[in-house]
Amino acid sequence: MARIYPFPGILFNSAAVSDIGAVLCPPYDVITLEDQYRLYLRSPHNMIRLELGQELSDDFAERNRYLRAREQLGKWLATGILQKDDRPYLYLHDHYFAGKCRRALFGAVHLVEWSAGEILPHEQTLDGPKADRLLLLRHTRANLSPLLGLYEDPAGDIASLIAEAASTRPVITANVPGGEQHCLWRITDQAAIARIQATLAQQSIYLADGHHRYETALDYRNERQKSLDECAAPDTIAACSARHYRPQSRSSHSEAIAPWRSTLMALCSLTDPNLVILPTHRLVRLDNFSASAFLQRLTAVFEVQKWPLLSDYTSACAQIEQELAYHQRLHRIAMVLGAEKHFFILTLKAGAQVALSHLPRSAAWCELDVALLHYLVLCDMLGLPESEWRGGKKIVYTRETREVLLGIDSGEFQIGFLLNPTPIGQIREVARAADCMPQKSTYFYPKLPTGLVFRLLDD
Repeated sequence: MARIYPFPGILFNSAAVSDIGAVLCPPYDVITLEDQYRLYLRSPHNMIRLELGQELSDDFAERNRYLRAREQLGKWLATGILQKDDRPYLYLHDHYFAGKCRRALFGAVHLVEWSAGEILPHEQTLDGPKADRLLLLRHTRANLSPLLGLYEDPAGDIASLIAEAASTRPVITANVPGGEQHCLWRITDQAAIARIQATLAQQSIYLADGHHRYETALDYRNERQKSLDECAAPDTIAACSARHYRPQSRSSHSEAIAPWRSTLMALCSLTDPNLVILPTHRLVRLDNFSASAFLQRLTAVFEVQKWPLLSDYTSACAQIEQELAYHQRLHRIAMVLGAEKHFFILTLKAGAQVALSHLPRSAAWCELDVALLHYLVLCDMLGLPESEWRGGKKIVYTRETREVLLGIDSGEFQIGFLLNPTPIGQIREVARAADCMPQKSTYFYPKLPTGLVFRLLDD
């Protein structure tokens, strides 16, 4: 099933960069403009310049942030800011945060179509982010930021194999603002690497984070394969060179060794107690909204409880989160309405999921709180179609309970829905059923850093 390969990692040279924590950045999709500006100032070598470079007012086709990323990467490699390991390794990563430590194994995971069943997704993707990432991939020819995958290790076989690496001194120790720490080791034991590969080859990998980047990597792989096929003809070699592709024989690009046939992934155990998933809440903007009529409609599907809301935001946030967490497995959704000094707890009535039975969805999908909210409430009761779920107009997404309360109090939004985190078991079952969750169903926390170790896609 899943195929994972060691790779010669690209790492920052600690002799040239004294503070590795200052050069790391989050993945592109969680970086705001304010974050981008701050990361540029943090270090002249911060990975933001590659991962999500600034757009300039005088940019044009021959000068843009993708070209600058390629030039910066080449410069850092040429001057020794970045160094390439002498041979392929797997890498062990310990991510310390909030008194926890999440452990991951970095490797190059073989790219296959979703239908192959080796990599199991759970989220839908959008065209915009993929177009951006493909441009970056074409220019840099590098996997800059790792995807997050999950594997099953009930007997702890992989955990025991990688534990020995963590008993030595880390290759990199990096502290980043906010209190997080990263430690990275090379796994050099070839026998251990072979056993890890053999163990993972018996199962599928659940893709937790990075669905857009995975599909982008597939598109890039297909482009490289097409170019390779075209360049196999003698009369096309010159044209291939003009496109910056080096014509190579098929034997030199076997499935196992062609770097562009795989993508960088950090793999965590499904049973890691420090694998944290945060909920994403919804703020809804409506015209001519009647709160009383809506509450009446909700009673057909939910038991509706009304609770007085504490006056200060900090206490109110804690109050709502505590009430939600108290019964996480009872399909409970919290709700706040404009002009109300109360919050509501919506508990699904027994058998109400039957209302989803007409949809071409799996039984696991019908158990998701977010599916119940989107289809039974947003769609059926509020008349918001799937096209509105992408956010920005009628629906805005936030991970902060406080932002929900502020949005309602401002009068900009009429309804706020707050959810429990999606349990990891539900993510696994939905992925096994080859189904996809609604928009913004999961948020794995904290995000993996960009720049700790990455890989080039040319030999």
